[in-house]
Order: sequence, then structure tokens, then C-alpha cells
Amino acid sequence: MPTPNDCVVRFQPHRGWEVKAPDAGRAVLCSTNRAEALQWAWNIVRTTGGQVVLQRGDGCAA
Repeated sequence: MPTPNDCVVRFQPHRGWEVKAPDAGRAVLCSTNRAEALQWAWNIVRTTGGQVVLQRGDGCAA
């Protein structure tokens, strides 16, 4: 179960890769590049102490 300090990286067909907090309504970053989205998420959790959660488009963990 993701905690508030985690970052979810998820693929959205109409947007590309998005980075957001688990319960947030809006994404922090939208990118067409998966590597860029993962790097952004790692930079955030490095300071918050959370984890990066990679999800498929259907919401299941990858």
C-alpha cells in the first residue's frame, strides 16, 4: 500500500508517463519519456523518504 511520501509513476495513454503522490488528484510531472518520469520520482523520494511505485495503466503494480 503506497504511503503519502511515495511517488506513483503511471502510464496514461493520452498523456504519457505521469508522476504523482498516491492520493493526489493532479500529476507533478507528465512526460513522454519513462526514464525521465522515473528520475523525477527518484529525486522526490530521495528527500521525502518514500518509495517509487511503478503502475500499469490499469492501476496494478508493474
